[in-house]
Amino acid sequence: MFAPRKLLLTLPAAAMVILMAAAAGITQKCCSVCAPQKPVAGCPTGGPIVGCMVLSDDTIRQQVEMRLRSIFDPKRGCANVNVVNGVVCLTGSVTEIADIELATFLASSVRGVSHVCNQLTLLPKILLDSALVEQVTRAIGNAPYKVSGVKVDVTNGVANLTGWVDTEYVREQVGAIAGSVPGIGAVHNYLMVKEEGGTF
Repeated sequence: MFAPRKLLLTLPAAAMVILMAAAAGITQKCCSVCAPQKPVAGCPTGGPIVGCMVLSDDTIRQQVEMRLRSIFDPKRGCANVNVVNGVVCLTGSVTEIADIELATFLASSVRGVSHVCNQLTLLPKILLDSALVEQVTRAIGNAPYKVSGVKVDVTNGVANLTGWVDTEYVREQVGAIAGSVPGIGAVHNYLMVKEEGGTF
């Protein structure tokens, strides 16, 4: 008479032991994922956190790059991002000193970033202008109409165009092409239109 009763009491107890062991395993796994040595910004600490996952270095890098792309373009330089154990290292060159501070602020605002090592440097204006001359010249050379004899000069991001073109339409289009190049802030179009018959 007592054996069945004892069995009924033993089965729930065994089930409870199994459930407790399973819960311990889940808790241990969650703690190993969600409880880093250094608290993650915005995440509570002190135990298993089901809804707050620690970001990997690759995920942090992608999010930092996404935020930097909102302000950095070829006109304002470029920033390279490397992340190791939550520490973000920024390298590259920019044209404005304010962008260096802004890059630090944007990177540090990403969840999971513990420190930002900012090694961005200022890009000399003369180097930037030289690169823009090549880009503008290349863009004009790729125009869908024949353009020759156009000289390009860039100073502090301002393009100066001199030379001769066949028509007023081409003159306007060449100016528009130059102005569309990233980094060009203004265009001074001094191009002259050839007289009918091709004489200068």
